[in-house]
Amino acid sequence: MVGRQQPGRSAAGSGRGPGLSAAGWALVMALCALAITGGVSVLTRLLPPAATAPDLPAGASSNIAATASKPGTTADDALLTPAPAPVPPPRSAALEGLTGTWTGLARVGAQRMPITLVVTDSCSEGGPCGTLSTDAPACVGNLTLVNVTDGPVFEFGTRTYAPGSSPSCVPHADGELFVLGDDVLAYRTELGDGGSGRLTRVR
Repeated sequence: MVGRQQPGRSAAGSGRGPGLSAAGWALVMALCALAITGGVSVLTRLLPPAATAPDLPAGASSNIAATASKPGTTADDALLTPAPAPVPPPRSAALEGLTGTWTGLARVGAQRMPITLVVTDSCSEGGPCGTLSTDAPACVGNLTLVNVTDGPVFEFGTRTYAPGSSPSCVPHADGELFVLGDDVLAYRTELGDGGSGRLTRVR
């Protein structure tokens, strides 16, 4: 009938109960954030730290890069490979080969005389280098290295004589020439009447 309310129905109509309140949703979000933070912390502790490169000596990085770029090599191989030694200039190597004591015979005209050449390890171009000695006449000349040319050929000058040398020793001048071979020196002098000879290393 008109005006009667059917049983089981409210004035506001039927439906489901109300959802979570704002405070409930805030609690759910806080629990989710706490779970994520805890998971990241656990993973951080479980994972191993990233490997770091060891400290290297100065210049090793370029050596490693050059060696590791070769086929079949690794960075570890590069660490164990020493840097190449510097190559001495040819003139220094030639002087090192000349250093020592040399003896032999020189021919001056019809005369043959023993000679001894001593080259010190401090020999340098323009500086004192050792002595050149003869027995007849008795002369001990103090040598100065004038220059080094291809061969190698060493030109020495006899600028002074040691005390006790004979007055008949050749005049002070340049022109004592030595050509370096394998432990052999070819000798030629342009002083006095000239002369030539051959010397071998004794030490």
